[in-house]
Amino acid sequence: MPDSAFACNIQVRVDDVDVPSDDAGHNPRRVNLVQTAVKEWIAALVDLGGRNNLLHYRDLKLGTLDVTAASSSTLVTLLQGKAIRVSSLFTDQAQREDGLRRARIIYNKAKEYFEERGVETLSLGCGLATWENKRSPWEPSAPVLLRRALLRPLGAAQDEFELSL
Repeated sequence: MPDSAFACNIQVRVDDVDVPSDDAGHNPRRVNLVQTAVKEWIAALVDLGGRNNLLHYRDLKLGTLDVTAASSSTLVTLLQGKAIRVSSLFTDQAQREDGLRRARIIYNKAKEYFEERGVETLSLGCGLATWENKRSPWEPSAPVLLRRALLRPLGAAQDEFELSL
C-alpha cells in the first residue's frame, strides 16, 4: 500500500498562565487544550478522501502477495515473530515462483518509497473489513490488522527473500 503515508502537522500553543485547578486537580484550560488537540489529531489521521489506500484497498496486479493459500505451519511461524523464507510459504512450484516474483517487485517498490520519500510502506494485512458508506457510492475495503513487515533479499540475484514481522 505505497500511498498510505499519513502526515500530521499540528501545533498547540500552551501559555504558562496559572489557571486555578478544579477539585480533582485538573486545570480546565489545559484539559480543553488537550481535548482540542486530540480532536485535531483524529481528524488528521482519519482521511476519508479518495486517495487513502487503507480505506480503498485493492489487490495489485503484481504488487500484492496473497498468502491465504500458504502453508498454515509457515504462517504460524511468521505470526509468532520468526523470520521465514518466502519460498516456504508455498508447496506448489508455480505458486512458489509467482510468490518470489511478487516478493521481488514488492521489495523493490518498498525500497524505492523508503529511499525517495522516507516512508516505510511494507506491511502484512490480515482480513478485510467493508461497510455501507452512506456518504458516497464507493464501498470501503480496509485491512482489519496491519503488521509492519520486513522483506530482505537473500543474495544479490534476489531469488529468495526472508520475511519477518
